[in-house]
Amino acid sequence: MNPWWCGMLMFSCSWGFACKTYELPPSPADQFKKYCSNCHGLNGNLSINGAIKLQYSLLNLEERKLIIANGRNAMTGFSKILSPLEIQQLAEYTLELKSKTDQ
Repeated sequence: MNPWWCGMLMFSCSWGFACKTYELPPSPADQFKKYCSNCHGLNGNLSINGAIKLQYSLLNLEERKLIIANGRNAMTGFSKILSPLEIQQLAEYTLELKSKTDQ
């Protein structure tokens, strides 16, 4: 590579030109804390506003995904806020909360 271009590339990056930084998407645990913990608690064992205690829920993964996406009773749906992948990951995370009670 031409040394002149290397110098320009280093200069532009040091001044914030042409170099983008990317943030990692929030983890399912972060999403749960942000959207769910007010009613379900950080560990899924709280029941505010009629929320189900997730540690003891018998719902399977598909049922959890539907409820997260569409809501149920007082719970709002998140299909307009979260992507299908985020909903999948969040539902899987809630299943992990259940396994924590078995320990």
